[in-house]
Amino acid sequence: MISIEKNDLANSEKNHVILVGGSQFASQSCNELSQYEKCSSNSACGCFHSTDGNTFCGFIYVTCSELVSCLGNNRTCFQPGTVCVQHPRCHSRPVCYPSKMAQICPSIPTTTMPSICLQAKWSSNGITVAGGNGAGDALNQLQFPVGVVVDHKDDSIYISDEYNSRVMKWIPDAKSGTVVAGGNGRGNESNMLNTATQIFLDKKDGSLLICDQVNKRVQRWRKNSTNGETIFSNIPCVGLAMDSEGSFYATEWDDSRVTKWHLGDTKSQIVAGGNGKGSGLDQFDHPSYLFVDQNQTLFIADQWNNRIIKWLKGAKQGIVVAGDNDEGQNMNQLIFPTSVIVDQLGTLYITDTNNNRLQRWFKDATSANVTIVGGIEEESGHDRLSFPNDVAFDRYGNLYVVDHYNHRVQMFKIDISDCQKSIT
Repeated sequence: MISIEKNDLANSEKNHVILVGGSQFASQSCNELSQYEKCSSNSACGCFHSTDGNTFCGFIYVTCSELVSCLGNNRTCFQPGTVCVQHPRCHSRPVCYPSKMAQICPSIPTTTMPSICLQAKWSSNGITVAGGNGAGDALNQLQFPVGVVVDHKDDSIYISDEYNSRVMKWIPDAKSGTVVAGGNGRGNESNMLNTATQIFLDKKDGSLLICDQVNKRVQRWRKNSTNGETIFSNIPCVGLAMDSEGSFYATEWDDSRVTKWHLGDTKSQIVAGGNGKGSGLDQFDHPSYLFVDQNQTLFIADQWNNRIIKWLKGAKQGIVVAGDNDEGQNMNQLIFPTSVIVDQLGTLYITDTNNNRLQRWFKDATSANVTIVGGIEEESGHDRLSFPNDVAFDRYGNLYVVDHYNHRVQMFKIDISDCQKSIT
């Protein structure tokens, strides 16, 4: 009998229950997609067209010998919770597909992190998707990049190219990028940036929100604009994030605190830290980038304390969720982590910057479970990093890492073949 382990895979959003051939399927319909086309944040899923004309998003990599053939008319299944499909892996014979195997196929997220199973792995060799042509200001180059965000609609990436005071857009497989913000030298004019750090994409209108650090402002650059709009002034941000309600959060490096802003505000609200520099649970020491989840929980790279802090909404102090074991190279240690993102299972992905590696920490773990890529020594090979500064997911779970001193962005492809092992 096929069953799904409850905690093996996360759901990025609740799947709809649909009826296919009289059976209930906890999966979204995919009427507009062709047979077997990608329909889920789990890249092992595809769109099935059942023999009765309905569609559902289901897990592709089944073992055909374990499935029962449809009855003689190639359309009927009497087993409860199954539907007859012509499956590509089973060749000529339609088979009775179990509905439970559609439960691991959450829809492709547009505003949330992708669903990543605990058994997922990533290629140890990265693909250079931006830069990689030495340091410079040509359109095929980057110079000390520090931030990255992925557009989940078309997989374009946006990179804060710090030394060139610009933000670049690279479409998939492009040999060079285009300047979409700044690129007019360092300065404080509306068409200029001065040390752009963390950036993110407003999915509502496709505009870019940029922490313009030295200018102490947050700028919004709309599509095809040649100038930025300052939406917050006198905000010495390094990290920048926005929650689902449209509130902004900024890590203030020198003041060791996180502040919350609403559009139109001239003053901020301190929501984390603000008790001076230190290593107490109500303090930070030079916080860097941050991540905010759907519950407005903050995850902050507390850089000089060599730890990641989780701060619940309204809390007076944070919770250490990674590091804080002095600086070092062991799996329970970090050195100057710069950024952190969190998937739907609560797994942390941390750029352990001065250890030149990307670490994966499962929820409630006391040490990193795996080094996804990199090692202690900074190198330029495709399986190495040199001061990784930021990390982002695309909609399928591939990881994009800003390789700061190698002047490039590397993409590491996800491998979910071991996720099948959670189906028994």
